[in-house]
Parts: sequence; C-alpha cells; structure tokens
Amino acid sequence: MSTEFVAHVCKHLHANANGEYGNPLLDDTEYWFRKTRFRKCFHTACKSSYSGDDEQFTLRVTTGDAVNLALQEGLPRTPIGFSLESPSFQMGDVTVWTGAVQEGLTAEVDPVELEFHGLSGEAENTTSVAVMRLDEQYSNITLDDGTWWEFSWSDYIADGYVSGGDLYQIRTNSTGEQSVAVYDLWAESWTDGPLQGS
Repeated sequence: MSTEFVAHVCKHLHANANGEYGNPLLDDTEYWFRKTRFRKCFHTACKSSYSGDDEQFTLRVTTGDAVNLALQEGLPRTPIGFSLESPSFQMGDVTVWTGAVQEGLTAEVDPVELEFHGLSGEAENTTSVAVMRLDEQYSNITLDDGTWWEFSWSDYIADGYVSGGDLYQIRTNSTGEQSVAVYDLWAESWTDGPLQGS
C-alpha cells in the first residue's frame, strides 16, 4: 500500500522550529508534522518532490497491509524559537534593544512571516503600538503623540531566511512601560513577551 502525505518534511534527520531533532518516519507522525517547519530540502537522496510556489513536499510512504496511516488536519502550529531577549539600554532619551538571532536556529523562516512589535503597557494592559515586518528591513514610525519607533533587521549571512547571526535593533523615544516582541504570522502566535499566549 502506498500513501502520499503533503508536508514540510523529508526522510533525513532535521531539526524543527525549536531546534529539536527527529525523523518523521520513525517519530510519532502527528507530533512531527505539528512541530516541524521546513520550507525546502537540500538532500538529493530524499524520495520526495518539491512543488515550487506551494512550498510543499509530497512524501510517499509504502507500508504493509496491516498498517493504516492518516494525516490529521488543523493541528496547532509552533512559532519560531526566536525572541528579543536582549535587555534594553538608554542612549540619552532613547531606549534601545539590539542583538542577534541566536546561533543554532535551524528553522528556515522567510522574513515576510515575522513581525517586530513595539509594545506599550504591562501585563493584560499591553498593546502593540508600532510594527514592522522583517522583510521591510527598516522602518521609522511616528505615532500621533509625537513619539517614534525605529526598527531595523539585517540578514547578516545573506541566506534569505531569519537565521543565526542576523542582526536587529529597535529604538524608541517613548517613555513609560515599553517592551518589544516578535509575532510569527505563520503560526499566528507571539514567540515571547507579555502577549504570548493571547
């Protein structure tokens, strides 16, 4: 019996968005498909086909008659394991967050799928007041009250993905309770910060 799955996987060992390794043909299928986030496979030995614009693989699995395989739909997506962990510091009247994507991040995430957010308030009163999608690379946003937020992101290793070593900086002259966070558009989830889980 031959069964086809359409998924972002291949038969070789890969790390998922959280940096965990596993084999989709050996691990629990539902867990792996839910946790894995890969766009392309560079292994020439993979018995799968890349479908181009759809960014999917067709994985053909041959089993015995006693085996019944099914792929569940609607499972939750896991956001990228990247958050803005660097503490802020002051440069005069400006608050600055700067740092790099942690080394070892192996998920192949297009910058169009992630947003930097400038947040105001704390706990349940936190709101996003400024945002930049990472593929924009630079943005300076002035709010109605005259305060501004400046975002920048650099694909330092020029691989076209958000990956280890890429650089970011966020600056604002806003005062009060301010923080920053990453929103994963693909997973529809915050990766960290006071709004995580909302």
